[in-house]
This record gives sequence, structure tokens and C-alpha cells, in this order.
Amino acid sequence: MNERTDTSAGTRRGISLNAMMWWTMASAVGLTAIIPSGGLVRLTKSGLGCPDWPGCHGEVIPTMTGHAAIEYSNRVLSFLIIVIVALTWFLSRRAINAPKGLSKWTGASAIASVAQGPLGGLTVLLDLHPLMVGSHFLLSIVALAPAVVAVILVRDRLNGAERPADRVRSRLGGALWIMLCAVISTGVVVTAAGPHSGDEDVTRRFWNLSTAAMIHVRMVIAFVIMGVAVWVWHHRSGVVDQRFNRLVATFVPLLITQVILGEYQYRNGMRWGVIFFHVTTAGLLFVVATAAAWRFAHPPLAAQTAPSDSQSPNPALQASSTAEA
Repeated sequence: MNERTDTSAGTRRGISLNAMMWWTMASAVGLTAIIPSGGLVRLTKSGLGCPDWPGCHGEVIPTMTGHAAIEYSNRVLSFLIIVIVALTWFLSRRAINAPKGLSKWTGASAIASVAQGPLGGLTVLLDLHPLMVGSHFLLSIVALAPAVVAVILVRDRLNGAERPADRVRSRLGGALWIMLCAVISTGVVVTAAGPHSGDEDVTRRFWNLSTAAMIHVRMVIAFVIMGVAVWVWHHRSGVVDQRFNRLVATFVPLLITQVILGEYQYRNGMRWGVIFFHVTTAGLLFVVATAAAWRFAHPPLAAQTAPSDSQSPNPALQASSTAEA
């Protein structure tokens, strides 16, 4: 993405990029943390611990015991994160020397985060309909993606790294990222068909567990095959990007862990503790995958492609590419 420097506008504004880095990081970390927090509410059968909304048992602050304590704590955490994300968007519009598009990415994250409030209330009022619960989780993912991009944009500006998008890489990385979203979405359907409704008295589930799991597994296999193909293409292209390589090195063991957790939970009665770690790992996977997809689509300007048989490599350019990464 091309970036621009606006020093005159920056003089009128008031927040440094270093401070902006902390705010974008706080938003991304908070939006990641809310994923296991919401999962804990559901898996401990606390979804209707507060059967009304926005209050809890008719009170602003309920008695903090049992399911109500778990559900209400999640609401408080969600509110704090929404405030942080909204402030991040507000401050991004006043950041000195901000990268182009920063306010759009933080704004998209803020809109999705604010929408979580009424969607959560509607989920409670509809007695935890499985599709509403799943939508609540997916909206968390929608809010998280632009927050991760905002962190990358600010970091690159601080490091003085200009990374315009490469058209071919953007298409490949985007397709792989969309495939991961499909994997996560089918995983949500598996949970909607499973035994954990979010409350002891709610028995309504969505679809058939074995069928949903079969589709989810096939989506995972397709994602892995596609990921390997893209990695081979990237390796043969000769582009040197150490940050992207580190993200891939983080993603692979997370994915292996996720597959093991998914297989174990399905073959051992969908135990809620295992599912909690499965949900948590899914959030971490999504963060790393989003960052990796962005880095893949925006290679360093000095990236050196692999020479053909008739060409000799340029050591100086190769060194420059490594320094840029």
C-alpha cells in the first residue's frame, strides 16, 4: 500500500506514531482476547447468566456469582474493548504522519466492534439461537482483521518501510485468506451443531454434527493444500522477506496444534475444555494468518527474485532485500 506524509496536517494533530502503535496494539490484543472470553461464556453454559440486556437480572451491576458473574464479566470486558477500539479510530484521524488508509482500517474495526453490543443483546433475547451465537463469534473475526492491518501499517511507517501491493501476490494471498475464513466459518457451524448450546435449558442446535464436521475437515484439507502450493510458488519466486517467513514459522505449529485439538475433541465427546483451547487457538491463527497474508501481498520494494539460468544473482541487491525485510 502506498503511504503519504502530511506534515502540515500532522502539526495540527496531536498524537505521535509511537503512541498510535500502542493504541493499535491494544485494539488488536483486546479483540483477540474477547474470542476466548466469549467462548468461555458459552462453554460454561453461562450464555443466559444474564437473561436480559443491557442489564443483568434487572440490575446494572448484578450479584457476581455463578453464571451471571461469567456472563457479566464478559460484557464488561467487551465494553472496555469497544471503547479502546473506538478511541483508536478517533486518534488515528489525528495521528502525526499517519500512513494512508489508517483511519479507514481502524474505523472498520470500530464499526464491527460497536455492532457486537446489540448483536450480543439480540443473541440473549433470542435465547441463544445457534446461528446468532455463531454470528457473534464471526463478527469478532470481522473486527479483528482490520485491527491487525492497522498495527502493520503503523509499524511499517515507524520503520520507514514502504510496501506497495503486488497484484499477483494480493490475489493469491487474498484467496488463501478467504479460504481460512471459510475454514473458521465451517468450524463455527460444527460448534452450532454440537452439544454446547450456551445454557443448560437450551437444546436447540443447528444441523447435523457429523455432516458439519465432515465439511469442516475437507475445508481444512483444501486450505492446507492451497497453502502449500502458495508457499512453493513464493519460495520459487525468490522474494526475501524475513518478517513473512517468521509469521509462517509461527503459523505452521499453531495450525498443527489446532488440527490435533479438533480431532481430539471430536473423538472424545466435544469436551468443553478442549473446545476452549480450540477456539483460542483459532483466534491466534487468524491474527497470524492475516498478518502473513498482508506481508505476502506487500513484499519489500527491494525484494530480489530468483535469477534464471542465464542470469547471475546480484549479491548487493540480495543483501538490500534482506535488510529491508
